[in-house]
Amino acid sequence: MRTLWPFLDAQAISIFKSASAGQRNTFIVLDVVLSAALMTGGTNGIHSVVNAFTRFFDTTAQKT
Repeated sequence: MRTLWPFLDAQAISIFKSASAGQRNTFIVLDVVLSAALMTGGTNGIHSVVNAFTRFFDTTAQKT
């Protein structure tokens, strides 16, 4: 289970493939570390991350 990978759509995946090896590896490492942190945090960790995303999107929607 990876945390960030599902957020990549078809266009983002093509950009990901054209990125440098360092950028791709950094994204993958960050994705794995974040996934591990969320799994060790249990439901509270997952809930706080989902809340952060929800607040960000709500705030952005209100500004536009």
